[in-house]
This record gives sequence, C-alpha cells and structure tokens, in this order.
Amino acid sequence: MKILISNFHKQGFGQISYVQFLGKLLTERGHEVSVATPKDSWLAERAVEMGLRVEDGFNFSPGFRPIHIFSDLLEARRVIRKIDPDIIHANGSQDHWVMAAARRLFGGRAAVVRTKHNSFPMKTHAANRLLARRLTDRWIVVSEAVRRDLLDGPLFPARRDGAEPTVDTIHNGLDIEKYQPQDARLSGQGRVEFGLSPDDFVVGTLGRITRAKGLNYLIDAAAPLIRRPGANLRLMLVGWGEEMDNLRRQAEGLGVSEDVKFAGLHDDVQRMIAMFDIGVQASIDCESSSFALKEIMAMGVPCVCTDFAGNAEIVGHDENGLVVPPADAEALRDAIERLWLDDELRTKFASTARERIRTHFSPETCVEATLETYRKAMGKPATAGGQARITGGQAG
Repeated sequence: MKILISNFHKQGFGQISYVQFLGKLLTERGHEVSVATPKDSWLAERAVEMGLRVEDGFNFSPGFRPIHIFSDLLEARRVIRKIDPDIIHANGSQDHWVMAAARRLFGGRAAVVRTKHNSFPMKTHAANRLLARRLTDRWIVVSEAVRRDLLDGPLFPARRDGAEPTVDTIHNGLDIEKYQPQDARLSGQGRVEFGLSPDDFVVGTLGRITRAKGLNYLIDAAAPLIRRPGANLRLMLVGWGEEMDNLRRQAEGLGVSEDVKFAGLHDDVQRMIAMFDIGVQASIDCESSSFALKEIMAMGVPCVCTDFAGNAEIVGHDENGLVVPPADAEALRDAIERLWLDDELRTKFASTARERIRTHFSPETCVEATLETYRKAMGKPATAGGQARITGGQAG
C-alpha cells in the first residue's frame, strides 16, 4: 500500500510518537509511507531520521484561516497527485479537514482514515456530520471509552441495516524493547542536573503541561507529603505547556516550590523516566490511550493514574498500578503515599506493569489491526482471522 499519514502538531509527545511508531512498522512490512506535517515540526525531523518520506509544506493551522486553508488544499492536491496514496490517514482535526476536503475536491483513489487520539467531544454541527459520515471512510479511536462516546453521539447514528459502525478501537502499541527498567538510584548524575538528590524519592509525570493533565491536583496531593518533617519526596514534571506559570505559583503558595521540579521538554523520555521512583498520570480531560503511561509502565516504574477515558483500560487497579478518581487530590495523595511507603508493592507493580505492556500493547497487535482498518476503508475483505476492533482488553 501507499500510505500518507498526516498530523498537525509541531511539538508534543503522544500523537507524534504514534505517527513515528506506525510509520516505522508499516515501512518494515513493505508499505510505502509518507508523512505530511507543518513546517519545522518535531515530526518532520524524526520522520526524516527514520527514513520516511516527508512532505512538510503544510500549515495545518488551528481555527478558520482562509489563506492557510487555501494554501494547504493546494499543497494537499500536489502531494496526493505526487504520491497517489491508497490510504490517507489523518491524526488531528486540522489535517483531517484539509486532507478529506482535498480528496473530495481533487479526486484520487485514496480512502480516508482518521485516528481520534483524545477524549474531547466533537461538535455535532452539520460540517462535522459531513466530515464523519461522508468524507471519512473509517475511524480509529485509541480506547474503548472514546469509541462508546462517539457511537452514543449524533455524529455516528445507529445502523438500522445491521452493518457494523465504522469506528474501530485500536490501542496505541509500544516497542517495549526500547524501554528497559533501570534503578532510579543509579540515575544520580541525571538527577543532579535537575536539582534532585540520588536519595530523593521522585514522583514523576510526563506530558504536556496543560489543565487537562490535572497537574494542579497532583501538586495539591504531593505538597503535604513533601512538607512532612524529614520527608525525601520530590515532584518532577517533564514537559511544557501553558499551565507552567500557574503551577509554579501554586507550588510557591503551598511552600513547596523548591521541591517541585519543572524539567522542561525533553526528547529522551527513557532517561527522564529512569529518574522516577513512581509515575503519575493525573488526567482530568483530553486523554485516551496514554503513551506516557505506557512508557512509564514499560520501564518498570510503578504508577498511579486517574480513572479517566482509557487509563483504566491500561492499568488494572491493585494488579499493575493504582487507579483513583479524577480531580481528587486526596485520593491521589493516598495512592502516592501508599506506594511511597510500601517497597514490596512497588516491586510487584514494577514487574506486573511491564508485563501488562508486553502482552497487551505490542507493536504487532497495533499495526495488524491498523492494516485491517485500512482494508475495510478501501472496501476490501478482512484477512482470515483478522479483527479490526482490537483493544488492550480489560486491565488485569
């Protein structure tokens, strides 16, 4: 197959990791993969390094910007005619609209597939109904929770003819061999770089610094533990985003500004996770199948997550991690404290979390299910034994 994968992000973690990961696996299976990105994006750099073809002449700007939209449509026409793809696989709203509209306006044989990576509800106006029902051949969502929300809404009406819905659940996969467990105590040199002691107990989180990640609840949860006399607990936030100044002010107001470390944006996530004693994903919005959570678990770091969207499809409570209600600082504090004080539980979760990722979120499962969705989008029969709707299973 010839596959054109698009994404609008210039920076970030999850979606860019997904496109890299999928592009690499598809290429290894003999498919021709090209990547459409904005200028100067992280994805363009990484795709080139991986040997993927890159078309980076797009804007993919948010909002209604007629000049950018017109420019992108012309660029999409050029790229589609140049590549003549079988599949156009969009990964965000901006690139989805451009690619779907270009395919309809300028022709071409490509089927359009869209992966919805987050749990944000889609607006149900007429334009989105047109996009969902007429301009897109198949949808992928990365957690069963997001699939249920989509199918319960008006964008995808119930099929009275008995046909299956055009939405497939395929959890993001992870190449576990790239994430080898390390003893956090051996990360001393790296810790010093961020003002941490080798003996500190580091509670870490990884991802965009936005309201959706619930980091204000995490700081509220950690502050009383940090302030305990003689406590060695520290908080490390790896990432960048618009909430950084607010969170710094919050930490200062709680008297823990010296103990909450803002590490900034880093591409070498394995090195950063290696400094964590436990990992936390405190999401309250815009979550689906968290790459960061899987990366933390793959490195054998025991974790706490909120029961939001797809998190509980990844983590089994009390089996390979702890799951708490979202937006609940007290429950988050209790879970962090429990892991902080229980060496045996941390050791258990370190092993079972890594095994969970290895058995349920493998690259092979993800790519084969995606290829099955491509075949359905193109109107081809599923392969023998194929199953496009593949999830991570119920945690545990």
